[in-house]
Amino acid sequence: MDEVFRLRYLCCHAKGAIAARADQRFHDPYDELANQFSFLLRVEDTAGSVWIRLVWPKRGWLEAPSATVFGDHAGFRGIAAGSYVAVSRLCFLTEARSDVLYRLVMNLMALAEYHQAEWVVACPREEHALFYERMVGFRLIGKPRTCCGVNFRTALLAVSLAKIRETADRVRLGGRRGSRC
Repeated sequence: MDEVFRLRYLCCHAKGAIAARADQRFHDPYDELANQFSFLLRVEDTAGSVWIRLVWPKRGWLEAPSATVFGDHAGFRGIAAGSYVAVSRLCFLTEARSDVLYRLVMNLMALAEYHQAEWVVACPREEHALFYERMVGFRLIGKPRTCCGVNFRTALLAVSLAKIRETADRVRLGGRRGSRC
């Protein structure tokens, strides 16, 4: 986890999202929760990390930054009534490589599938929202708000796991025009 905290610090501090810290680590109380999963992936000269929360009311796992920031949003409340996976703080030490990004996203999808989550929620920086929409089919459901622990605004995006499966099946079966398997 120390490597994850250091990578988060380097990414967030370089973009002005957090102030300088003597220990050069970025973590918060959410990292101590049982529903927190962090993935670190290194491939050659690229390192990437993603922070994932599984929100599962039946297990008592209710806390996530998305719930803190968007808990009063009507669209979010509908999602939060069931189980969902929330992704945030996707960061890279150097420019993102598509293979590293793909592997990190697959960890997210596998976690959602394994725990039978109904939704995947993302709260990226508002300027990254379009990328998330194109990457997996997320849709904007909440206007950007100030996020906890960082100096930027975050958008609320969501996609159902059923929609992700449908998209994956189309791509795998060659149903999307111009795609290759």
